[in-house]
Amino acid sequence: MGVLLAAGADATAVSSADGGTLLHSAAAAPDEGTVSALLSAGCDASLRNRAGQLPAEVASAEGGGDAARALLLAAQRAQEALEACARGGDCAGVRAALAAGALMHHRGAQGDTALTLAAKAGSEDTLKVLIQAGALIGAADALGLTALHCAAGRGANAALTLLLQSGADVSALDTASNTALRHAAVGGHSACVNALLNAGSPVDRATYSAAKDPTCRYMLLEAVETQLDGQARCDAEKAVEAIKAAKVNEKMASSWC
Repeated sequence: MGVLLAAGADATAVSSADGGTLLHSAAAAPDEGTVSALLSAGCDASLRNRAGQLPAEVASAEGGGDAARALLLAAQRAQEALEACARGGDCAGVRAALAAGALMHHRGAQGDTALTLAAKAGSEDTLKVLIQAGALIGAADALGLTALHCAAGRGANAALTLLLQSGADVSALDTASNTALRHAAVGGHSACVNALLNAGSPVDRATYSAAKDPTCRYMLLEAVETQLDGQARCDAEKAVEAIKAAKVNEKMASSWC
């Protein structure tokens, strides 16, 4: 197995036959070395096969291989701990889970990664740990909500600012075509609205109409009008250029007569 992994074999591949991973296969004939190699290569111990079994459960059903089963259980618990700590904003717990081998990019039942869970908790410190460890800023859950959407909807301005500084996309849309700005506006989170507008978030009248907080409405209306004024100026400049080009063409045509 080590030779295959070194040669580029995909440790995360899923079997079309039973929906299991290589870790499920290794667990069926528990071998500590193979299980350890797969875990080190990034194989997820918290994924279930089509029968609903975790790799550790497969190992238990087959009997024997206590060391391999212990490795699988430890990896599974580390993953569960990462998600629980991210959801609770437990910065120290997140560090410990990552150190224990939890996979940062694993997606839970609702498509959440540790980063989106931390953003939903509004925990700036936990987000910082995950970002420094290489979390994918643009990862989204099953509803298309990125960490930026989550922080905006919660009104967690410090977390939102950190995400913006880390390159979060203000134009990203969830499955309902809402931007993070729309989530912040609906929640009445004026500090987040201001930060997103300053970061260049697109805005339209629908977002303005969805806002109920007076301060949010004022900022959004001002942004919409500025955007429309800018578009009007752009259209006017294009019209002037078109007229100039037409006159030049007319002169050139007359010179050939």
